[in-house]
Amino acid sequence: MDNLSQGPFTNVATYAIKPDYQLRPEFVDLEIVEDGHFLEVLQSEKTVDLFMPYAFIYLYVLPSLPNFREFWIDNGDKIRKRRIVSFGVVAKRMSEGKKVFARFTS
Repeated sequence: MDNLSQGPFTNVATYAIKPDYQLRPEFVDLEIVEDGHFLEVLQSEKTVDLFMPYAFIYLYVLPSLPNFREFWIDNGDKIRKRRIVSFGVVAKRMSEGKKVFARFTS
């Protein structure tokens, strides 16, 4: 049996990608927002099919999700834009007026 007949793809053919194909991002960043007395992330179009079937998820639940990666803030530095922060300082950084994000793998 030759190499051309092993498997669905061959090296002698050209394959086209659908015109509306969108590369799936490696990470999804969601801003943590305050709703009343709770901190949470809200569902968006990009999260509904990936990992977030609910309209919102509270902050304390996020680290237990299987695709949760980290919390981070934009520190304004152009070279090292993202600064990772621990769960314990998320509320403190938000009270200082900083935007805090939860990062997930997609």
